[in-house]
Amino acid sequence: MSCVTRAVYNVFLKLGFVTDAGSGIPRMIRVFRDATGQEPILRMEGNEFVTAFPRSSML
Repeated sequence: MSCVTRAVYNVFLKLGFVTDAGSGIPRMIRVFRDATGQEPILRMEGNEFVTAFPRSSML
């Protein structure tokens, strides 16, 4: 995490806009699964990890 990213995160944390770092993706996966009954698409693209939440029209 860069110093700017860390500084922005700390400000948002103090304001109560964020919780623990890294907790958002597992929560989004759970909500997506509960809402659609489907699993999100998880894949590697080069050096990046991509999480895709397809729209219902794409399922």
